[in-house]
Amino acid sequence: MPAQCFLVLALAGVLAAGAARAGDCDALNGRQVRFVVPTGPGGGYDLVARALEPSFERALGAEVVVDNVTGGGGKVAYKQVRAASPDGTTIALAAGASLIFAETLGEPGDPRIDDFHLMGGIDQDTYLLLVASGSPIRTVEDLWNGTLGHAAVVGNIGLSNSLVALAAAELLGTKVELVPSQSSQAGNLALIRGEVDVVARTTDSARQMMAAGEARPILAIAPTPVTEVPGLADVPVLGGPDGLAAQRAAATGLAVDEAVRRAEVARQATNSLRVMIAPAGLPSEIGRCLDGLVTEVAAGPDVAAALAGQGRAIAPRGAAELQPLRDLAKESAGWLKPLAEQARAQSGS
Repeated sequence: MPAQCFLVLALAGVLAAGAARAGDCDALNGRQVRFVVPTGPGGGYDLVARALEPSFERALGAEVVVDNVTGGGGKVAYKQVRAASPDGTTIALAAGASLIFAETLGEPGDPRIDDFHLMGGIDQDTYLLLVASGSPIRTVEDLWNGTLGHAAVVGNIGLSNSLVALAAAELLGTKVELVPSQSSQAGNLALIRGEVDVVARTTDSARQMMAAGEARPILAIAPTPVTEVPGLADVPVLGGPDGLAAQRAAATGLAVDEAVRRAEVARQATNSLRVMIAPAGLPSEIGRCLDGLVTEVAAGPDVAAALAGQGRAIAPRGAAELQPLRDLAKESAGWLKPLAEQARAQSGS
């Protein structure tokens, strides 16, 4: 078959898929869609939501209204979404880690991951363990080989940061001491001054410190090297078959597969993946509409351009790619729960 024919068929397939999704969205045309954001105006979630809003409106033919709902670390917002009619007129931008933590540390009545339809993922950042540039810690192995002469002191500012440090220490067979910080800035200053040995930060949060030469990464909480961020490709990773957790398990006679799985559970439980959700029980055509909407809009040039000035990169994930989060959420209630309880107690979250 001539190459031109292949091209025509491929284009026809794309157009047919788009037309099918558009048909699924007919029920929302001309309606108002509430776009719930679990943080106040001006924060990272709000900025992403407002970048998505105009593209959502054009794709749906609907009026999309961003609604900032604060309180309870996102619980107030998620409860409102859970209680909304499952008709596509209420959607939300949620923290993937919050949905997983609900299985691990949630109270009766708290929203759970199964209360929601997962539409797709918007972006995801990676946690790093950072040390000051002048620290005697040269590699992550120095956390347990006696270089410090004491358990590494980790400055923490919240539940996820604390759990990152505790989970990495558990998987690498070492101990850390958590010291609360009042804010990210205070924790960063404590690291630079040598008051703490390590901090856990996302790549987005760590970017400025690394660029200024104030801190350097010693571990990425990832299954593969972080090649999408300059300067991180050679940083050792915790997870994956070649990561430090697997290496330590192999060296000590532990189950390598289990170590890899636990590293992935820890990564997902502490990730900064932003997911789009809607109430569970959507009609099938509305579900298809919203699932296709996220990957179509988030991958578009308008959204990328709106976020480029904020130093944020969009990495859309389809709804099918998020299904493993449900299993990971249930699994996190196992071995990770004692660490999460310790992290919550010591972080004050």
